[in-house]
Amino acid sequence: MAGFVSSSISHLLPKASKGENNDNLLGFVLVWVGLGNVVGGYISGWLADKVSMKVSSFVGHSVLAITSVLTCFYFTLNPFLWGTCIIGFLSGYSFSHLFSLISLMCTVYFKGSS
Repeated sequence: MAGFVSSSISHLLPKASKGENNDNLLGFVLVWVGLGNVVGGYISGWLADKVSMKVSSFVGHSVLAITSVLTCFYFTLNPFLWGTCIIGFLSGYSFSHLFSLISLMCTVYFKGSS
């Protein structure tokens, strides 16, 4: 996943000036992706326990749709660092939320045999 995220997010970063590279900026954005992964996994389990798996699934898919729309809209703008961080956080959140939910559904409904 890190290879996919770093290659796709690198296109969203502002262009480096002459003699510089975007390695530090990409590392900063990947911290936000990791933070989104942590928050998404936690909220996925919390929503599934407190409300229902259906609501948790709806939230995960909604965040995925919002992330997709924001990313498409972001390509029309001049890239800036905080916009890339927000998109990185949301993509990490949706990735972790949905994969945590899939693991939870396999455990509950299929007794661990997926």
